[in-house]
Amino acid sequence: MLAININSPKQTMEQLRDNFKAKRLSLNLAQEGLANKSGVSLGSYEKMDLGFGGDIGDWMY
Repeated sequence: MLAININSPKQTMEQLRDNFKAKRLSLNLAQEGLANKSGVSLGSYEKMDLGFGGDIGDWMY
């Protein structure tokens, strides 16, 4: 039987945050460098990287 793991929205956001941060660090990029390369404001990226906001929409402004 197929096992299905269902995460809460908060767990999903934490996992996304951790994955984004790990990838950024593996590329030796600072928050500012990744924000510049991706076109996302540094403030929005800092919020995401630090885990502020429980909704991905909170990270976009």
